[in-house]
Amino acid sequence: MTRERVLKLPVLEIFGPTFQGEGRAIGQKTMFVRTAGCDYHCDWCDSAFTWDGSEKPTRMTADEVIAELDKLGSYDYVTLSGGNPAILAANMAELVTKLKERGVTLAVETQGSRWQNWLKDIDQVTLSPKPPSSKMEVNFETLD
Repeated sequence: MTRERVLKLPVLEIFGPTFQGEGRAIGQKTMFVRTAGCDYHCDWCDSAFTWDGSEKPTRMTADEVIAELDKLGSYDYVTLSGGNPAILAANMAELVTKLKERGVTLAVETQGSRWQNWLKDIDQVTLSPKPPSSKMEVNFETLD
C-alpha cells in the first residue's frame, strides 16, 4: 500500500471579507490567507509573529483552506500574505491552482526574495523590497 503525500500549508489566520490596504489593489474587497514563515527577519517587521515562533500555525491542506474561506462567505478575490508566502512551493501551488479553478482573482504580498512558478498564476503581486534599515540583504535579480 502506498501513502499519498498530503501537502499542507502553515496557516496563521484566514479572515475577511475586508479591504486590501496595500499596493495597486488598495480598497479591493478581499479574503486573506496569512501563512507562517519568512526568509527575512527585519528589525522593524510589523508581522514578526509570522516567523518568530510566538504564534503556532495550523497545518492545512488546500481543500481545508478553501473550506475555511467558504465558511466566511462568498468571495472572488483572495490575498495570500505572510510572512512571505513565496517561500512555500508545491503546497502553495496547489492552493493557487484550486482557487484559480474556481475563478478567484489572486493577490500575493511578498518582498520578492523568492521566485515560485505559481507566481505566474497570480493576478496582483504586491512587491515590497526591503530597504537597508531592514538589515537584510536584498537580491533584486530574483524576480528579474
